[in-house]
Parts: sequence; structure tokens; C-alpha cells
Amino acid sequence: MTKCCKLIVTNNDLTSPASWVSELTDSTIPPFSDKLMLFHIVILVSAGVGYLGACLSVSQRRDLALQYTILIGDIGRYAEDGAH
Repeated sequence: MTKCCKLIVTNNDLTSPASWVSELTDSTIPPFSDKLMLFHIVILVSAGVGYLGACLSVSQRRDLALQYTILIGDIGRYAEDGAH
């Protein structure tokens, strides 16, 4: 935080945001398993495809529908590569 921001926070009795510096470690052991990280990626990709599918279902413009379809295919190939 800059000096000016610290003064505003301090003078108005506001809580300051937590620093990310305290979250860093020298550990070489990953804190999360590969399966857990893959699960989160799959969930995010699935949500993205779902949102595009919802957009595709209500879109009245042909050019946007084509772009949504292309994006869904591209994301599907990306997800397949990640699964392998």
C-alpha cells in the first residue's frame, strides 16, 4: 500500500488489507495435489462451456452464435488436452 493509502486507512480507523507476502514460503512441496488442481480446472472449464452454451441458446445474432460454437469447440479441445 502506498503511504497516502496507509494514512487514509489509519486516520479513518479502517482495517488494512492482508499482505500476500506472509503467504509465500520457501517450500518445494506443493500444498495441493495434482488431482485437486485438475478437478478445479475441469470445474472452471465446464462452467465456461456452460456459460457459452447459455449465451448460444439466447443469441439472436448468427455471427455471435457462430463465434460461441467455435469457442465451445476450442475449449473442448483445450479440456481434452488437459485431461491427457
